[in-house]
Amino acid sequence: MRFITLLLMLFCFSVSTDADEAPHRPPIRIEQAIEKAKKHIQVHEIDVSAKRISSAKLIKNKKEDLGYFWFITWELDAKFDQELKPAGGQVFVSIYPDSRIEVTYGE
Repeated sequence: MRFITLLLMLFCFSVSTDADEAPHRPPIRIEQAIEKAKKHIQVHEIDVSAKRISSAKLIKNKKEDLGYFWFITWELDAKFDQELKPAGGQVFVSIYPDSRIEVTYGE
């Protein structure tokens, strides 16, 4: 009887840890994340006139262990004059599930 109880406990523990590791749903859809990022860029008057959105990725938030966040990247447009092109120039916008928005810059 103890053996069956032990097996049931191990099975229940295994099921609960598998459920914890299941991927979280994105906090918002990709279209919504891009719109929020564009609005934030506009409101804070960040110049992206010579840039284009090159990627939007859903990334696991390991630092705060709070699910996932959107990471949107603006890069210099290919039409931009290569001689004047500075190093880096990217603008990174992170959209978190708690509605925080963080902007960082490439070097």
